[in-house]
Amino acid sequence: MAVLLLPVLILQAISGCACLWTVEKVTAKPGGSITIPCHYNWRFREQEKYWCRGRMWYMCVRVREWAGRVSVMDNPDKLVTTLMFSELQVRDAGRYWCAVKNGGLMSDIRTSMELQVTDDPDLWVSRALLSAPEGGIVHVQCLYSDRLKKVEKKWCRGGDLHSCQSQHSAQISQNAQLQLSDEGQGLFSVARAGLRTDEAGWYWCSAAGVQAPVHICITTTHNYTLQNDTVLEYPSSTPESPPIATPTTSHRWSVCVIVLLAAVMSVLVGAVCWRWRTHQPEVQVRERWTESAELSVTDDAELLDRDWSRAAVLQLQEESNS
Repeated sequence: MAVLLLPVLILQAISGCACLWTVEKVTAKPGGSITIPCHYNWRFREQEKYWCRGRMWYMCVRVREWAGRVSVMDNPDKLVTTLMFSELQVRDAGRYWCAVKNGGLMSDIRTSMELQVTDDPDLWVSRALLSAPEGGIVHVQCLYSDRLKKVEKKWCRGGDLHSCQSQHSAQISQNAQLQLSDEGQGLFSVARAGLRTDEAGWYWCSAAGVQAPVHICITTTHNYTLQNDTVLEYPSSTPESPPIATPTTSHRWSVCVIVLLAAVMSVLVGAVCWRWRTHQPEVQVRERWTESAELSVTDDAELLDRDWSRAAVLQLQEESNS
């Protein structure tokens, strides 16, 4: 069993082991920003990726996101993890390690790069994030110092170890879609035409072991043909706004009628309630008067129905004569 694991352990002990690859060295100015990509094999898509800092691996301290100035991102769909700096400071310079975490007894797979922050960088780009339409052309400007004036410059695609091309090799291949130019005046220019969507991603200019990363985004367009043969193009990268429902004239009239009927009903209900409240005391007075009248009539009837005795009649007559 130990014999079977020995080749695996040897491969993992080798920095990178063709499983991780990134730039060797990047240079940038203080106060600027830079994004460093690290590509990994598809086998590590689901495993944890991280960055750490240290001259040696055993001294490496994991990089933590800090105040929005330092951030780490992982994109499993593109098989790349990135370390991003903004507002660079001289103290940010050092050796950084891109690593994939392994479990058990196996050590983490890693590869390293050097970040240099100086007022006089060796190689950098005017714009690190570029966008171009599908089938279009993109221009990249790689700037370099006098120290690299006579050094051969190359254009490489990130994640492809065998993609680098120099001005000389591009001319030999007669690739009309890729134009590289270096006049020895501090500018190495790249022009890539006929862009395809699968060509989006990370690239870098390279010279004497120094790289300058560039990310290229390629947008697609959809054509819509109308009846008058007019073709409209809409970029797919721009999200379409949801349709806004506009009320019609009949709808507005219906709303007005409903509101008017509700107002009329409110007035009618209020009038009925007011009338009922003012009429209630009068009804109570009438009921009390009727009740007293009924009592009076009842008393008179009882007097008439009584059987008066003769003595009582005579007494009444005597009282009337006197």
